[in-house]
Amino acid sequence: MNNSENKEHRPNISDSIRHIQSLSMEEKLSLTDTIFEKQPKLLLEVVGLSKANIPPEKIEHLLFLLMVFYDYFHDQRKTSLPEASYKMVDDAYKNNQSMIKLMDKEEPSLMMKGAMAYPEIEALTFMCGYLNEKGFTSESVENEHCTNTAKMVLDVFAKLKTGK
Repeated sequence: MNNSENKEHRPNISDSIRHIQSLSMEEKLSLTDTIFEKQPKLLLEVVGLSKANIPPEKIEHLLFLLMVFYDYFHDQRKTSLPEASYKMVDDAYKNNQSMIKLMDKEEPSLMMKGAMAYPEIEALTFMCGYLNEKGFTSESVENEHCTNTAKMVLDVFAKLKTGK
C-alpha cells in the first residue's frame, strides 16, 4: 500500500459540489427531506425567503448551497451533526450584520485577514464565487437577503462541525 492509499480521505467542497450536481431530481428531493429532518431551521430559513418575495430561481440557488454544505459538513464529521438551534441561526445573522457594518469602515487588508482566518475558507470561497457567478452581486435588498442567508447557513454548519 502506498502513502496516498494510507492517507485518510478528507472531503473537500469540490467533492460535495460534484456529488450534489450528479443527483437526480428525485435524489435531491430525498436529500431535502433528510435536511428537513436533521436541520429543519436551516431549510426553513432558505425556503422562507419566498415570504420576502425572493424569486424561486434565487431560492433554488440557495437550496443548492444548503445541500452542498449539508453534504460537505456531514461527510467531514462521519456522524450526524446536531440540530441547529434558533439561537445559532439568530447569532449567525447578527454576526453577519456586525461584519457588514465593520466592512463599511475597515481597510481592505483587515477584511482580507478576517476572511483568511475564517475556519471554513474553502467553503466560504466557493460560496462567494457561486453567488457572484449566479448574479448576486448587484446591490439590492433581495440579494442582501440571499447573501445573508447563505452566509448564515455556512456559519451555522461551521459551528455545528466544531461543536462550539
